[in-house]
Amino acid sequence: MIGTSKTYHLLMRLQKALPVRRRSSPLKLIPLAAFTGLVDVIVVGIVFRFFTVFIGQPHQTPLQFQHFIPVDPKTKIISLVVIYIAMNWLASFSKLFLKAAQERLRVEVWKDLSELAQKKLLSQSYEFFLNKKI
Repeated sequence: MIGTSKTYHLLMRLQKALPVRRRSSPLKLIPLAAFTGLVDVIVVGIVFRFFTVFIGQPHQTPLQFQHFIPVDPKTKIISLVVIYIAMNWLASFSKLFLKAAQERLRVEVWKDLSELAQKKLLSQSYEFFLNKKI
């Protein structure tokens, strides 16, 4: 099924056109993207725990840092807000870093493809340009 996909065939052509050093570059973004997703899941868990504490329900979530949060409801809310803010900053920075890595890869691939096109264009004979004029 995937073998009949036009997108798949175009990606394979692109993969073959890229230099060997660039072929594994997209795979290096996967751990960074997974980390960004994990941080987002943690932020959602903190928001969930914050609202269960805020409304006063005794629901215990399996947060790993639960023993760091005080038992007093007022300090617990303040602690969760501080942790939420810190995790939001971490999530924002990880998204920013991921976007920068993606843009860097995009620029490098574009540069490689431009160099390939320029090399093919300049390697043609001068008579070709005189005769074909295209």
